[in-house]
Amino acid sequence: LAAAYRYTGRRRTVAGSALNALPATGLLDLQLRRPVPIGQWRTELMAAVENLLDRDAAMLVDYPVPGRTWRLGVQLTRGG
Repeated sequence: LAAAYRYTGRRRTVAGSALNALPATGLLDLQLRRPVPIGQWRTELMAAVENLLDRDAAMLVDYPVPGRTWRLGVQLTRGG
């Protein structure tokens, strides 16, 4: 299990001006990985949630960060 907190401080696009100012924001991500051996294959299952708290944020003005995002994955490796 892994957790990550991504923090971006308050920022603006025009120096010395409040024009297009963006507030500070923090996003929480969680990821779970589980190894599952299957015969000669080494398998790893992964499930992750990005922006777990579904925060409304933007990295640039008028370009919002996606809301809560789910990811599932499988990695297969042959041999030891």
